[in-house]
Amino acid sequence: MRPSIADLIGIKYKTNGKNKIEGFDCYTFVQCVENRFGHPMRGVSYDGSFEKAFEDNTENVIKRERLIETKTPAYGDIILFLDGKGRGIHVGVYLEDNRFAHCDKQGSHVSSLDYYMTWSNWRFYTWSD
Repeated sequence: MRPSIADLIGIKYKTNGKNKIEGFDCYTFVQCVENRFGHPMRGVSYDGSFEKAFEDNTENVIKRERLIETKTPAYGDIILFLDGKGRGIHVGVYLEDNRFAHCDKQGSHVSSLDYYMTWSNWRFYTWSD
């Protein structure tokens, strides 16, 4: 049975938030979801600059957490959104049917990748266990 994330939808956004009560940012939301999938991820913190946080942390986190890039994402895989220069600026969890869960300034919610076609690119990562 796949872990559910239904109780995480609607949680408010908070930079460096750590839990459902305090709120999440995009990375701590993914960290919480991946823990449910049995993939504990190390924490990162930042000063509110997503570009700097992801430049410093996300690519390194992906490398050290045994994640490998995939072209065919499955439920629970991680999606990294890139800016026009190829730097990670947002992260979420792939669900299915071109949908993903994430937490942004609007709080945690499910979105369609079709909506994000204006983003220059994204990468999917799966666990290499």
